[in-house]
Amino acid sequence: MRQLRQSDPRQKPPACAGNTGAVADAVGVEGARPYDLRHAFASLLIHEGRLSVVDIASQLGHNPTVCLDTYAHVMAEQRGAVPVSAEEQILLSRREHGVNPVAARSQLSLFD
Repeated sequence: MRQLRQSDPRQKPPACAGNTGAVADAVGVEGARPYDLRHAFASLLIHEGRLSVVDIASQLGHNPTVCLDTYAHVMAEQRGAVPVSAEEQILLSRREHGVNPVAARSQLSLFD
């Protein structure tokens, strides 16, 4: 999966960004913007290989052409690879980055 880009401090965060920072930090994804989380969601769906481009575009509120333009690099990475569930991808990434999934989840009191 791609690394998150640094946020541009000149950009005004969207209204939905209020809790994004706290939640992202709690699970070990510091500096994530709502856009980064959306891109990760779409990338995970593509890597799962269960949904068509039309289905993924629908979930994102895109038309299929926009989805193809935006995520073609992810689809190219996935070509010929074994599909991996989103859950497995997340667990592998957390292990790679030294994040304890149990500890990260316990910090998410927002969802308890």
